[in-house]
Amino acid sequence: MQIDAESILEEAFEYYPEDATYWVDFLRDAPEVMDDDDEDISIEPPKIYEEIPSFDFVKNKLYVFHL
Repeated sequence: MQIDAESILEEAFEYYPEDATYWVDFLRDAPEVMDDDDEDISIEPPKIYEEIPSFDFVKNKLYVFHL
């Protein structure tokens, strides 16, 4: 995979870390509902993939989902 990335990114490849990074789409909380009259607002958290800050952070976030 590294060879493919190097061939596609060319010179920009040097700016990417060699260590593996992990991404998830559940770090953000659902938006708070401000007005009860607006039924079109989704209360689902946005599905935006973000790099995890640490495995401890993810573990704590998953613990909150489990409750």
